[in-house]
Amino acid sequence: MHKSTVLGSLTELPTKRLAQRALDQYLAEVNAVDYQPRARVLFGAFAQSWMSSVMSQHRASSQKAEAGHIRKHILPFFKDTEVKNIDLPLVQEFVSSIPGEPKTVRNVWSTFRNMWTSAIVWGYTDLRMEGIKKPRLHKIERPMFTPEEMLQIINAATGQYKLMFTIAAETHMRIGELLALRWEDINFDRRTVRVRQSVWEGKVGRPKSDAGSRDIEISESLCHLLSIQPHSDVSFLFHNRRGRVLTHNSVYGHLRPILNALGLSRAGIHAFRHGGATLLVGSGQDIKTIAARLGHSDPAITLRIYAHASQERSRGMAEILARHLDSTVPNSNPQPVENANVCSRIR
Repeated sequence: MHKSTVLGSLTELPTKRLAQRALDQYLAEVNAVDYQPRARVLFGAFAQSWMSSVMSQHRASSQKAEAGHIRKHILPFFKDTEVKNIDLPLVQEFVSSIPGEPKTVRNVWSTFRNMWTSAIVWGYTDLRMEGIKKPRLHKIERPMFTPEEMLQIINAATGQYKLMFTIAAETHMRIGELLALRWEDINFDRRTVRVRQSVWEGKVGRPKSDAGSRDIEISESLCHLLSIQPHSDVSFLFHNRRGRVLTHNSVYGHLRPILNALGLSRAGIHAFRHGGATLLVGSGQDIKTIAARLGHSDPAITLRIYAHASQERSRGMAEILARHLDSTVPNSNPQPVENANVCSRIR
């Protein structure tokens, strides 16, 4: 019984010399003393093993996203293909076939790339995923609250949500981190709030990343506000009547009517985080300290997300330059400009 193996396509091996070289490399590998043939494993079977042994160790929120990527996109394309037969042209075809926005495509690709790393480690393939073209990301305008809007929302909130929104405005904590806060996480002597857990779909787990575990300094006024709050037998700062952690929907259910009443655009509690961080970046505060407060492992992440704050500072610089030029350059009686909407003044 003879077995055939595809060494490459005509595009990859356009000449006899290149084909012979590929054949020589293949024969050298097969004839090696320590040669181990690749296991004939269908991608569908591999995916099930990966989900049970690798994906199960990820955070709950990551598992949900990865499972959706595998079910909707990855398995329908690769399910009945042997892992060892997957090559770069096929992977590029897969990436190009993923529907949706560029960010969606890149998220699906990230899941597939993580799976492929395990396939290499497990000995199913030695193909390295290099040179795959992904769609370019578009700049996303994230909703944010201004300091004035934050104050309006806090004043309109009632019950435990008033305290929650106040903490969100000053500490920039993620919603899952807020919901997981316990009284023991508040250090009144050092005036800090410790982030050590996060809530996802009612379950308490680890923060989003290692950098997410952090101590956040708080103001004297917030420390005082926390100190005068009534304590109960429940360890969580925010909880329902049964003493259980609140859900994301509960928070949005309280925030949404407030935004409607104030005439503000619909946004989630993350807009507190985005607004506060934007204010700090725009005011020229130390970027490393801001990144640490946000729980970012790399200040470059902070700058990339809140780049528009730098744009605001740039506009301010432009105005400073304009004022200096106004005071040093004589007015030469400029002629009227037909399109006065371009700038308020043209000198």
